[in-house]
Amino acid sequence: MPRTYESLTHSLLNSFGDRKKPGRLSIFVDVEEERIYAVPRETEHIDYAKKLNVDYDKLIPVHIDTENYDGLERVVGVVTGVSGLEISGRVRHLASDLEKAHELAWDFIKKGEISVGEVEEDRINYKYAKK
Repeated sequence: MPRTYESLTHSLLNSFGDRKKPGRLSIFVDVEEERIYAVPRETEHIDYAKKLNVDYDKLIPVHIDTENYDGLERVVGVVTGVSGLEISGRVRHLASDLEKAHELAWDFIKKGEISVGEVEEDRINYKYAKK
């Protein structure tokens, strides 16, 4: 059974980071249960979602981007609401769930060990919101 995480740690970033691009950690936020799952590097969102016992429309993808500044990792981006689950799987989310997931992701980051740097991207992608 996949495990949940309470905060962004160096260990989590070392284990799951660099997913699809250097410094990226992809997570799923279960907005109903307020749980966070880390998506493994070599696994597609849509495949990982199948392992979770969660309604897909309540499972929101979030990408956390980090960069190394003088030997220290810093969060520089948070993008919520888009992955293969939405693109290929045609899953749609309520706008309010996207917003809640984005907020929970920021709480997850702020509770963690990795500082926030100069944020280059902080957005919610509403393209896959339910109409």
